[in-house]
Order: sequence, then structure tokens, then C-alpha cells
Amino acid sequence: MIEALIVALIAVILAYLSGREKKHSYLLLTAFAILTTFLSLGYYWGNDVAMYEKWFEGFENSGISWWNFSQYDSFAQKEYGFVCINLLLKPFGFWGMRAILFIVENAIVYWFIKSHVNKKWHWLAVFIYVFNPNFWVLSSSMMRQWLAMCVILLSIMCLEKGKIFRYLLLVLLAFSIHFSAVVGLVFLPLSFLQKKNSMRSFVILIACLIVFWVLSPFFIDYVVLFLKAEDFYLTYMDTHGGIGITSIVFFIINTFILYSSVKTKQHNNLACWIVVLHALVMPLLTYGELISRIGLYFTIFSMVSFPLFMDNPRIDKAIKSTLMSVVVMYYIYAFFFFFNSPTWVRAYGTYQTVIGRL
Repeated sequence: MIEALIVALIAVILAYLSGREKKHSYLLLTAFAILTTFLSLGYYWGNDVAMYEKWFEGFENSGISWWNFSQYDSFAQKEYGFVCINLLLKPFGFWGMRAILFIVENAIVYWFIKSHVNKKWHWLAVFIYVFNPNFWVLSSSMMRQWLAMCVILLSIMCLEKGKIFRYLLLVLLAFSIHFSAVVGLVFLPLSFLQKKNSMRSFVILIACLIVFWVLSPFFIDYVVLFLKAEDFYLTYMDTHGGIGITSIVFFIINTFILYSSVKTKQHNNLACWIVVLHALVMPLLTYGELISRIGLYFTIFSMVSFPLFMDNPRIDKAIKSTLMSVVVMYYIYAFFFFFNSPTWVRAYGTYQTVIGRL
């Protein structure tokens, strides 16, 4: 854990310095280069790494090719996009493939932050990225979903520019990498509400979420049965979870941030709208704790929504400072809790590098 903590702190400090003076802007890129290098050198740093290595070796030894689709169903839960990535990067070996994916993924996150966040708040975006264990840390383990999430970030950049066809193609690509990325389709109707950016649109969104919660007992069982029938997150539903106070508190915080953004007519705030949609996942949490990973497609945009909130000059400074203090303290707690959790400590407890091991 100590290695990850040091690297995370260095990245946040560099991001902070990059926003102070224009001549230091390159330090944000330096921060992401360090984060990428740390992930690329990690040796079995993550619970699912061994599984992905086994899959990679299976692709390599099974005779699967671009022109032979008959054996695809034996791998990656029919997520053919991920199979194709393994075939494409097969010459680089498994650890080379991981390094390439980390470079691509972190380049996308860097680009997304740089294009959406005022440089003054780059440090906060990077802080959320590295200290929320569901992002930078877990990206070392959930190779398929994290890549799909990064593709969704690209799709949103197209959607913001009105390039709907490109957005749909990228969502389809993400879906081929990890089926859960299908939730990215809800961003299209949401973008219509965001373009109006009115209190009426805000009320419509919250009303729809309330109706969804009220009606969820009538259809949620059928959704879960469908997911299990398709082997979708099947193993993630073995242990029952719960909605929890944290989910409720963050929904209130994210709703307040969206309300403040709409009320003050803040522009380019699609991220604030998306984060609130995490509420769609909350009824599923009682069926399995790790099913919450679907919600990461929404919460990843907190890297932008929180800095946007802090950058809004029409919100009282005391309110902003208080709210962000709570968020920062929670993520620090979550970071340390993650590395001491029985679920993750075995794979993440000790950091070793691939150097000299291959």
C-alpha cells in the first residue's frame, strides 16, 4: 500500500503545481506518466490479473484467429471486442498488453480531465482519480471494464459535440469489451435534458429517478434473472450487499451539485447530470455488493463534477469548502480501507514489479 500511496500523493502534488503557472502545465502529463508507469510495472497487482493472464494464454494456444469465430464463445463471456484486443496485442505478450492498455486508458483520462477541468482544480480531479480506489487502483484488476469505461469517456466527448453517430459507435465498442457498458446508452436522452439545463429539466430527472425507485420492486427481480441467465455479473451476485448510507449521502451530494450547477446556469456540466444517474444502480445493490461496479460508469464523472462545483464562482465558498472537505476525507478513508480489506489485501497488499520476473 505504501508504494501506491506515495505515487498517488506525487501525482496530486504535480497536478497542483501544474495549475499554478502556465510554464508548469507539463506537470499534469508528468503525473499521468508516473501513474501509468506504476500500473505497467505492477506484477499481479490486482485480484483478476491471473485470470486475464490465463485467458490471454488461452487465446494464444487455442488457435483462435481473426477469421475463426467458432471458439470465441469459450472466452471472455462472448465479449468479442476484448478477444480481438488480445489477438491484436498477442505479439507483445500479456504484460506488454497490460502496459499498452494502461497507456491508452490513462491518456484518455488525462485528456478528459484536461479538456473539462479548470487547471486550478486539476489536483482535485487527479485526487479523486487516484484516491477513489474504484478508479486508478482497481484499473489494475478489472481490465475489461476499465477499458470500457475509458471508451465511454471518449463517447461522452463526442456526445458533447453533437456527434451522436460517433458516440453510438464508441458505446458499441465499449459494449463489445464489457457488456456492462450498455448503460452508456442512457447518456443520450440525458444529454437532451442537459442541453436545456433548466430547473424544469432537473425536476424531470429527479422525478424519473423517484418513479424508478418506487416501481423497482415490480421489475428488479426480472432484471436480475436476466443478468444471471446471460452469465452477466453472475459471480458478483453470490454475496448480498445493501444500498448503504454512503450511497445515499453521495446521491444527496451529487444532486445538490447538479442543482447548484443548473441554478447558476453553469455550462458544459453534463458530468454533473451523469453522476446523479448512479441512483439507477442503487436498487440492484441488495442483490450483490460487486454489482455496484455498474455504477462506476456514472461515478467516474465525479472527476469532473466535483472540480466544476468548486470552480463555480456563484456558490458560497463556505459551502464549497465544507462539502469538498467531506468528500476528500471520505476518499482518503476509502483508500486506506481498500488496502486493508480482506477482499483486496492479498492481491494489493504487496507491490512487486515485473522487472526481472519475466
